[in-house]
Amino acid sequence: MLWLDWSNSANRIIWLGAAGCFLAVFAITMGYFAPSNTALAAKTIPVEQVSGKLDTWLMIHNFRIVLAIAASALGVLAVSR
Repeated sequence: MLWLDWSNSANRIIWLGAAGCFLAVFAITMGYFAPSNTALAAKTIPVEQVSGKLDTWLMIHNFRIVLAIAASALGVLAVSR
């Protein structure tokens, strides 16, 4: 849809915002969650650090969810304009 709205600057900004949020979600997932989940599954994190790691994981996950909701909302807004 971005290519259809490229000449409309307001919609272009909305689409780019949605794309930026999506790319941030992807980067966070691949850069933080994939290695963290692998380390947790492999039990390579010392037991005394697991609680702190899970707290950090949850905080970053909540941020990732906010970005995903923003990407969805921006996409819906762009389509509905």
